[in-house]
Amino acid sequence: MSTMLDLTGTVEVSEDGAALEVVEPTTPDGGIGPRFLDLPAFVTGFVATTWIRSTGGVHWCPSWWRHQEAQVRLEALWRSYEAARTAQAPTAMAEYLRIELDHHMAVLTSDSGPFWACDHRQGRHAPQTPWPVEEPPEGLFLPDPPPTEDSTRREDT
Repeated sequence: MSTMLDLTGTVEVSEDGAALEVVEPTTPDGGIGPRFLDLPAFVTGFVATTWIRSTGGVHWCPSWWRHQEAQVRLEALWRSYEAARTAQAPTAMAEYLRIELDHHMAVLTSDSGPFWACDHRQGRHAPQTPWPVEEPPEGLFLPDPPPTEDSTRREDT
């Protein structure tokens, strides 16, 4: 027997390839739990095994966590995956794939994405230099005022 991931949980598969049961992660109170407990587990268990493309024109970095843009985009993908996975709408996962996964992975792995100088075939990470930024004149941008009790109270309608 082996175990494989489907889009919503883990499927136990017999030697002849027949699915035996879907093992759905649960929370202590019996609710549906997250499939992946953290971002590295999501990247390793879903992104790296699901979003596989030919290597021509696709850039990936095995040290993805060293790229701030990749961290932000992959975190967004992980959280929206978990929301789509447990959503009631039957099209939620299809929308996730089309709107979220395909978009962000195309940006991440493109010739101008954060991995553009990395070589996943040779395991080479190429750090990027942040863009230069000048401080704006003092007083040009004022901080938001702190929230008041009235602004944080939800109105019942």
